[in-house]
Amino acid sequence: MADRKHLGALLLQATGSADHLEGLRSLADTKGMRLEVHGLHKGRTVIAAKEEDIYRALGFPSSNPNYAMAAAKSSAR
Repeated sequence: MADRKHLGALLLQATGSADHLEGLRSLADTKGMRLEVHGLHKGRTVIAAKEEDIYRALGFPSSNPNYAMAAAKSSAR
């Protein structure tokens, strides 16, 4: 069980497919961020409490999994 400040990152890792997570990692890299198990690293800040916060930081207007999956796949190409 994760603590509250990392719950969003844990949910993202537990529910996202390998392809989806790789797409998100690639997108994060292009934006100068790093997506890891414990959250999205943006400079010295770690965004991890809510999945929605991670998606927003990556530029998605929604944490809708279908939208985010399609967008992550297109950014990985």
